[in-house]
Amino acid sequence: MAIPEDFVEEHYKKYGGLIKESCEKTGKEFIPYVPGTKMYRGYSLASTESDILKLIVRMASVDTTMPVEKGGPPCIGPSCVHNYIQEQNLWNMFQGEKIRFTGPYGHFNLKEQPHTAVFVAGGAGLAPIFALLEQWFKEGRQGKAIFYLGERRFQDIPVIYLPKWLNWQKNNPDFKFVPVLSGAFRGDNPAEMNDVDKKCFYNVSEEDRQIAREQGLFDEHGNQWGGEVGFIGPLLRKYLSPDPEIVFYLCGPAPMTVTVIDSAANMLNLKKDNALFDDFTGTLTPSVDLLYQKLEIKERIYALNIPDADKIIDKITHILIIQLILKDKIEESYRFLEKLREAIGKSWQELELLLLSYKS
Repeated sequence: MAIPEDFVEEHYKKYGGLIKESCEKTGKEFIPYVPGTKMYRGYSLASTESDILKLIVRMASVDTTMPVEKGGPPCIGPSCVHNYIQEQNLWNMFQGEKIRFTGPYGHFNLKEQPHTAVFVAGGAGLAPIFALLEQWFKEGRQGKAIFYLGERRFQDIPVIYLPKWLNWQKNNPDFKFVPVLSGAFRGDNPAEMNDVDKKCFYNVSEEDRQIAREQGLFDEHGNQWGGEVGFIGPLLRKYLSPDPEIVFYLCGPAPMTVTVIDSAANMLNLKKDNALFDDFTGTLTPSVDLLYQKLEIKERIYALNIPDADKIIDKITHILIIQLILKDKIEESYRFLEKLREAIGKSWQELELLLLSYKS
């Protein structure tokens, strides 16, 4: 969806300095505004009806350590939407106007055959996952389903939908809702509810707050988060067992999606064809291919009885995911795997030398 040029220009005039400062702090590239440059944002649909298109719009800060509420620079898309929503329209688009959509990108439909379904969403990636969940219940699907929602803090969970998810879990013994809070920045403890978290908690009805308490998400007074804290990948085995027919539906930030698929492939025997995702960035499809090539290399290392195999595989995983894939170095990732195959074919010493050359 195109963002009006006047909004982009105004946004950069107001927040450009803060955005540049944040990029320098986080190691991201700062792209200054150039008049006449078209700016677009990809959005996932949250629709189940064929004639209604729903978008889930969220405020987000450029710098996670500076919330929008405390003066942090908002991302360009949500900031624009927030302002236009106050005027009862969306980016100068009124009822009756035509909107051009492209896509869809990725392979993202519920599989027809019975299966254990794992839904994983984070941030703005909630939209298509929410639509798939609604379809799951609307069609009366049988089988186990689990919904992992990854957010930084409780305040980031869209509480407007929380009652629905809690009641799905309450009324469906085969459904499990697992919200996971990672913290807004290094050292942040999301289990300690801050003032904004508590305000969001009390925006939920007393009846729904009680359901949330009964399901172990909060203490009696809403001061302490009782749900999961950390990252979704390590929590998979807590709720799931290895299953060759398990299907994952994922949408969210690349670090979450990539690490969850990697964990599921290693711990739950998730097949490549059963990892379904929304790839509107275009990098996730090759990233998943790389993960499964790494899995083949892992099996080869174990088969050759290479010394310290577990440590070597951990190093390979770190290099491939953290140093390469999550920095969008896709071509270099493929070259890295090819070098691994060559080194393994020579000796384990060659393999160790190769890994040392990628030391971060």
